[in-house]
Amino acid sequence: MVTKKSLSTFRLAYRIFGSTVIMAAISAILFLTSDVITSNFWVNVIISALLIVIYCTMCYNDAFTCGMGDVLPTAKRKPYAAKGAVAGASVYIIPVILLFMNAEPYKLWYGFYMMPFRGVFTIFNNSIYVNAAALLIIPIVCGVGYYNGTKHNDIFERLRTFKNKVVYEEKKHR
Repeated sequence: MVTKKSLSTFRLAYRIFGSTVIMAAISAILFLTSDVITSNFWVNVIISALLIVIYCTMCYNDAFTCGMGDVLPTAKRKPYAAKGAVAGASVYIIPVILLFMNAEPYKLWYGFYMMPFRGVFTIFNNSIYVNAAALLIIPIVCGVGYYNGTKHNDIFERLRTFKNKVVYEEKKHR
């Protein structure tokens, strides 16, 4: 059961920031402590892709829950379409500033903050365009999650229904 709670944009950004810190810490542990992951190019990319999917799912779920809470009759806040995207973008204000500073300590902090995207960055040789595009992923995911929450369009429930339909149909035919 999802707890539907109306949050301010700042509180939603705070939750997304929490997800960002959790994923950066998990990514740092995986990438900085394992020689298998860092030495093999494709393992690095696959682990990075899995971390990005988990990270996007966490942020989507936070925004979706907030969107569902904002349309409740008891909600104190009126939903607005850009709330999820604004909250997701506000989390990336610091990395945008750090991206364009050339000093080494700033690059180190940016690298930690964007650690889940490390494998994607290595594919494209750490291009500035890929770094900028990576900064847009979470605001888009949060915007879609919040919008789907306000419309009660639960993607994960649809996936569960589809999975159950496929699994149980397969069992019936046996």
